[in-house]
Amino acid sequence: GYLVKNEEVKMEFTAEKDNLGSISLKIGTFKRTNLTTMDVRIFDDKQQLVMQKSVDLMNVQDNEYYKISFDPYMKSRDKKFTIVVTSPDATTENSVALYTYAVKDKTTHLYVNGEEQEFALALRATYYNNFDFVTLIVLLYFIAVIFFFVIFIYKYL
Repeated sequence: GYLVKNEEVKMEFTAEKDNLGSISLKIGTFKRTNLTTMDVRIFDDKQQLVMQKSVDLMNVQDNEYYKISFDPYMKSRDKKFTIVVTSPDATTENSVALYTYAVKDKTTHLYVNGEEQEFALALRATYYNNFDFVTLIVLLYFIAVIFFFVIFIYKYL
């Protein structure tokens, strides 16, 4: 159906890895340019707001995944998150649809206006690599060793 004003789509999902940094939703535009917005919020398992973005739907491609990036949530592995999607200014003639698929297990729960559905959002999560300070120091050390080794070889050969 249409994602219109006063409609709320909410789904719980579990992160598979650490450093959750973006989600992508598959969106249908009905082959039209929609001059509306979609608000996306993600909450962690303690109901703390992780991300809040307003997406201009004018340039969203029909039947494609739309990626929404945010600051990585470091310790996200095996944590439950809730995504909430609304469109505060959409009408039936100026709206999009969120793709869903049939759920085979009962670990994912999708709600539309508070009513549980037997589907799940077509959602992809992206996880970022954790490149920390220690990794940087080790990398710089190996670069320095290689550099001085090359100088040594060049000087004595």
